Amino acid sequence: MTKTMKKKLILSWTESSSKENSNGKFLDFIVSGQKLSDYLGIKNSKSVTPFGFFDNKKEQQQALKEFRFQQATRLPGGRVELYICECCGDIGCGAITAKILDRGDKIIWTDFANQTSEDEIGERINVEQLEFERIDYFKAFAALG
Repeated sequence: MTKTMKKKLILSWTESSSKENSNGKFLDFIVSGQKLSDYLGIKNSKSVTPFGFFDNKKEQQQALKEFRFQQATRLPGGRVELYICECCGDIGCGAITAKILDRGDKIIWTDFANQTSEDEIGERINVEQLEFERIDYFKAFAALG
């Protein structure tokens, strides 16, 4: 049995490819020094995380609560949106989603997929799951509120 190495998660300000909305920056997921979008092989540079890009703070707070397990996810099966459309944030334009699991001392991101409907998961992204130390995971989101 192989032991999965736990990764370090931070949120870092990143320039968006488009300056049409917001200030052109968003908080991106950096996993052990690598952008999550690079790890997932995302070619669509028109995607942003739900954090820091849009002016709607209520939506950002809802996403934050989902990532922190403070409220049920709005997507079925405990899925969360990691990357959303930078123009409108609507899942119909395409999103990258994953399941986030709380396993006590670790948090696991798994089952990455493309999704264009709340009810239907699209093409799976074939990468290994990511495991984070619980304390480090919650520290990454602490600056958001």
